[in-house]
Amino acid sequence: MKHASVRHARAGFTLLEMSITIFLLSVILGSAALVSQTGGKTASQAELETRVQTRARRTLDRVAEQLNGAAQAQFAPDPGTVGATSFSFRNVDAVSTGGVITWSNTYRFDLLPDTGDADDGVDNDGDGGVDEKRLVFTIDSGFASQKQVTLAHDVRELLNNELPNGLDDDGNGLADEPGFLVTRSGSVLTVRLTIEKFAADGRSAATTLQTAILLRN
Repeated sequence: MKHASVRHARAGFTLLEMSITIFLLSVILGSAALVSQTGGKTASQAELETRVQTRARRTLDRVAEQLNGAAQAQFAPDPGTVGATSFSFRNVDAVSTGGVITWSNTYRFDLLPDTGDADDGVDNDGDGGVDEKRLVFTIDSGFASQKQVTLAHDVRELLNNELPNGLDDDGNGLADEPGFLVTRSGSVLTVRLTIEKFAADGRSAATTLQTAILLRN
């Protein structure tokens, strides 16, 4: 009697097939994780840059708002083409029909060491920035009603793309200009501002903005 030959289907995977499958899955999952991580870092960096840009724009707008109406002859010291980081000024409050000007009380801008970070070349407050500054606006300077307002922290020690080397690194005609600088050419006042912020993981974002203001005679 002839016996029927029965072929049994192979069950499961061989060790080689399992190894190949695990390897391919690892590659796929690793690639997906890398793409996700990269995308997350890109989004975080973009969010940091947006926050810095927004802060710099708001600060510059507030500076321009205070300087609108300022008179060229009422600056001390006169910023000139060299520029100034600290100065006082007065605005025109009113002009009578006879041409008599009523001046405001004195205002001041000062670029000072930021809170907890002395001007010593060291990151004293541990936030990633070295010798960062704060921009302070003083209302009624020298009067009993004097009030100081900090308009911005994290002002960079030097404008973006500038190095402390005595050279005009950014090609704007000024060397080693600070993170906040006001210059005057004729009746035009130019304000430059750089804000830099560091994230906890060491990433940073910096932006430099400038605006021009027409002074009164």
